Amino acid sequence: MAITTIAKVTTYPLTIEWIERLILQGSQTMFIKQKVAEFANSPDRVKAFFDWVWNNIDYKADPETQQNLKSVDKIIETKEANCANYSILLGAYLHAIGERFCLRTSAYDEDKEPTHIYVVSRGVVMDLTAGQAMVNGKLQKTMPQYGKEFPDKTYHKDYCFNVDATIRKILNISRSTYFRKKAYGTA
Repeated sequence: MAITTIAKVTTYPLTIEWIERLILQGSQTMFIKQKVAEFANSPDRVKAFFDWVWNNIDYKADPETQQNLKSVDKIIETKEANCANYSILLGAYLHAIGERFCLRTSAYDEDKEPTHIYVVSRGVVMDLTAGQAMVNGKLQKTMPQYGKEFPDKTYHKDYCFNVDATIRKILNISRSTYFRKKAYGTA
């Protein structure tokens, strides 16, 4: 899978569903498996992966009229990500190591229309777009947001990642059918 383009008119829950699918697929990639092994003995392997992403993947905003979602492999190939793609990459790693997390959407105005997304795990905000800006046409990096929420976000909503629910959506089967298949090892 290369790049999935979702028009701005798409509902946010549908965008979240696509992000969840890409997280699930990405957690099985060779790249994520290599990073899981590489950071297995780190005192804080989540922070170690976060720092790796900060140092190796640059922010690139999408055109105003579309939302581009990339697979983990495409993010690594292009070395560029928007907030959704950073969330896909972090989410894939967190899922691969069995860490619970939520995708948090944020809105900055009264209409509560989300314009930003990032990952929250263990109460830690992981926002890789914070601290990056274009200055005179060049990307400037200062410091990523690892730890606390920026105070200027007026509204946010969490979508906690639930692997069983995501798989059921992908397979388009009911909850009872899925858990029956899972019990018999066929899901």
